[in-house]
Amino acid sequence: MTEPLLRMSGVRAYYDGVEALHGIDITVDTGEVVVVLGANGAGKTTTLRSICQLTTTTGEIRFDGDLISGASTSSIVRRGIAMVPQGRGTLGDLSVEDNLLAGAVTRRDKGVAGDIASWYETFPRLAQRRHQTAGSLSGGEQQMLAIARALMLRPRLLLMDEPSLGLAPVIVRDLFDVLARINRERGVAIVLVEQNAVLALDIAQRGYVLEAGNLVLSASADQLRQDDAVRLAYLGN
Repeated sequence: MTEPLLRMSGVRAYYDGVEALHGIDITVDTGEVVVVLGANGAGKTTTLRSICQLTTTTGEIRFDGDLISGASTSSIVRRGIAMVPQGRGTLGDLSVEDNLLAGAVTRRDKGVAGDIASWYETFPRLAQRRHQTAGSLSGGEQQMLAIARALMLRPRLLLMDEPSLGLAPVIVRDLFDVLARINRERGVAIVLVEQNAVLALDIAQRGYVLEAGNLVLSASADQLRQDDAVRLAYLGN
């Protein structure tokens, strides 16, 4: 049996000694999109922060078979895990182009300029605003920049925390189309924390549901769409 790209086994997370995750088990396969659903305070963001070791954890987290629980966040990034945090995650005083260059700061290859050109093609509005500061962009443009900046790392796993938050519906749909294309064409695995469960499940293969720091359901995206409790709580029907 093939080892998953990411495996969390019995992971507990803590803030100032208070337990926020209660022994969760999550896997993500290479090239897979996995959505994490749950109400506010369920532990979704903490799950992403745990993967990056931005909070205290116990249990075991492995990436590509290697143990990363207890590792530094910088070393986890170098292994190929990138995160787009809730609230965009751009450097507001820097230009769009400098933000993209900052995303590639750990790279030593010669493909950085080509990747910047590629993301300008994917997000034409960023190309038009390449010399503007990130802080002067609209919310949708900042989210595009945050995603492109994370992908400048050339990650194997992209963690996304509420990418649709505060964006107009038409922008959200375009954004999810881009995420699906990135996954399909570049093979980047994605863990997606998202309140818009309808769109998230449309691009995901599997999903998990968290409640108060506990993992209560794991199923395929199709099964989650058909689950009565999930439909009532997250799909609006």
